Amino acid sequence: MRKIMINIDEIDKRILRLMQSDATLPIREVAERAGISQAPCWRRINALKESGVIMRQVAVLDRHLLGFDLTAFVRVKLSELTQAKLEEFEVSAINLPEVQELQLISTENAYRLRVVVPSIAAYENFFRNKLGRLPYVEDVAAAFVVSEPKYAMELPI
Repeated sequence: MRKIMINIDEIDKRILRLMQSDATLPIREVAERAGISQAPCWRRINALKESGVIMRQVAVLDRHLLGFDLTAFVRVKLSELTQAKLEEFEVSAINLPEVQELQLISTENAYRLRVVVPSIAAYENFFRNKLGRLPYVEDVAAAFVVSEPKYAMELPI
């Protein structure tokens, strides 16, 4: 479902840039750095949450320190492209914890998954016992990340 874009002003953008960088900043510091007082800052943050602009606040983990050293970008072509089959595949793929991202790519009529696992052996296990058993999977091609000079989560607002 497509969401309607909302208008935000420059102060909201400052608040969002600060929170994207560090969502644990105290309201006092966010307000000070955004150039407004605490009460209006708190109201703006709540409004951004209620509107869905701020979807949730999470801790960003270092995957390497936790042993997840392999990232793969996986293209999955399905045998059938009906709406029901696409939805069934999506529900199944979304429930795999190794799948960090899932997109339907228009030019390829295929899905692109970003998969994170500890090792190539773990990827093989994921491929054989999970991904390969999903409904309507016809073809799978994986590209493994060798180097990651940039990994950003912040939007350029």
